[in-house]
Order: sequence, then C-alpha cells, then structure tokens
Amino acid sequence: MITAWEEWVKLFSNLATHRTAFLVSLAAILASQFASAQVFPNRAVTIVVPYPAGGGVDVLARSLGQALSRHWGQSVIVTNVAGADGVIGTQRVLSAPADGYTIATSVNQILLWKASMPDTKIDVLKDFRLISKLVDTPLALGVSSKFPGSKVKDLVAHCQSPQQSCSWGSGTLYSQMIGKQLMDVIGLKNIVRVPYNGTAPLITDVIGGHVTIGLAPVATELPHVRNGTMKVMAVLTTNRADSMPQVPTMEQEGYPVYGTGWTGLMVSRGTPQPIFDAIASAVRVVSANESLRSSIAASGGQSIFNTPEAFESELQREIDYLAPILAKYPPLDK
Repeated sequence: MITAWEEWVKLFSNLATHRTAFLVSLAAILASQFASAQVFPNRAVTIVVPYPAGGGVDVLARSLGQALSRHWGQSVIVTNVAGADGVIGTQRVLSAPADGYTIATSVNQILLWKASMPDTKIDVLKDFRLISKLVDTPLALGVSSKFPGSKVKDLVAHCQSPQQSCSWGSGTLYSQMIGKQLMDVIGLKNIVRVPYNGTAPLITDVIGGHVTIGLAPVATELPHVRNGTMKVMAVLTTNRADSMPQVPTMEQEGYPVYGTGWTGLMVSRGTPQPIFDAIASAVRVVSANESLRSSIAASGGQSIFNTPEAFESELQREIDYLAPILAKYPPLDK
C-alpha cells in the first residue's frame, strides 16, 4: 500500500519532470530564435518599393540597400512593385513569409488608404512593425521656369484672371489631399485638378506647360530646379528646406498650409523579435554613413532614422492631425 508520503514524492517527481521538459523546450525555442538573429541574414534580403523606379522612394531604397548590403555582407535586392497607389507592393510584403527577408518601404499615403480605398484591408499599425522613419521630405509648390511670377500671390493673381486657364496636379493621395486644402486656402478652389499616377509624369507636364501647378516633394522637384526647367514658389513646412533655403514657406507667403512627406521602413507584424531587432540595429548603424546622409541631403530630404518606438509615436500623432483635414478634403478623384 502506497503511503501519503510516497504519493507526495511521486507528485513532485512528475511536476519536476514536466517542468524540466518545459524549460528544455523553451530554451530550444529561444536558442533557435537567437541563432536565427545571429546569422541574419544568411541570404539575400529584398526591399520592396511599391512605386515606379526612378522616384524619390526608389532612389532612397537603393542607397539604403547598398549600405545594408555592405554592413551585412549579403545582397540586398530592391524591387519595384507599383500600382494602386502603393497597395499592390505593400500587399506583396504581407503575403511573403514574416521572416525579415522581405522589407517594405512606405510613405504618407498608407495612412489614407482606409478613407480612399475602403476595400483595402491594410492597417499599418496592426499589420506591420515599424523599423524607422528614414527621411522627411517637404511638399513644394512648383511651376514651370517659364512662369513670369516669383511669388505665390503672383500665381494666385494669374490663375484668378478670367483670361487664364490654370490647373494643378498631384501624384499621390497625400499630395492630392493637401493640395485640395492649399487651393482652397489660396483662393483657387475651382481651378481644374489633374490626378497623376506618380510624381514623375506630373513634373514632366508641369515643365511642358500642360499643368500650371505641381504639388510634389522637394526631392522630386529639386533636380529640375537645378537644371533650370522648374521653380519652386514655396515649401509647405514650418521652416525653410535645407536644400532650398532661398525659398519661403507657404506660411511666410501668407498661407498657413503644411505638408511633409516621409519614407519609412517596415516588416510584417509576425516577424520574430530577434530578427526585427537585427534589422533595426543594422539600419541604425548604417544611418551614420556619411555618403548615405549626403545622398539624402543632395536629393532634398532630411535624414531622420528614428527608433521603432519614435516612429510609431509620430505616426499616431500624424493620424490624429490628418483626421480633420481628411474629413474636409477627402483624397478621392471627385
């Protein structure tokens, strides 16, 4: 007959066995994740740019990819998957394994997809883990260099004249929304708006005189300002852009309208913590690369490279700030 003492001994023996098995399993899982992080990446990493080649996001992704490739000693492939204002490329990242080998670049308009494309189920804060905001790029009001005026008030007077036929264009949902607000504030609410699939064709038409006003990032307009085919009348920031210190802000011109584009880096929400940390650490290291920062400055951007926590906090503040603007100026082709 088994005594009470023997029953207790048997119970604790079983508990100890199960506890040991659990700890061994847990240690194996942690060791596996740690090992994965230690060797990450052990093959090529892909950065998906959800916009056409040649644009500001593409140029930045390629510069960053080169820096990461040198840091990791592995190939970093930048692939363009354009369409539906960035939705198609972003979905490509979400459909890939959440293992850190497929990284997404994104810009402001990802915050507008719910309002402009209700069928799009992507929620940036729920579906992604934010690695870093890489760059801020102010929006700029640009015209052809052939336009005779140099001030925003000259442009307003020109377009309000019954003898003139003016139009304005935007290449993204974000610039379209901010552009609607801007045209309302400066008194050009009723001029024709021309939507474009990307900023490159917009700039081509502004230079060619087919569209009077182009609202696009400084980084996109700067090369054409330098070669003399465009001029920027104002930037939509609180302070003047470092790349265009001679250009006033829209507020300085008497019209307090603001708009700054950003480019960020993200991975799918299910990416293991050690892999996420490895990517974030690598981005932080290469952000100190002077050639990378010089390339960003030369293209009209401002290097940010903040932490995942700071990026998420800024994104939430921007969502809150944009809510009333979005309600009044929805970025829809109407």
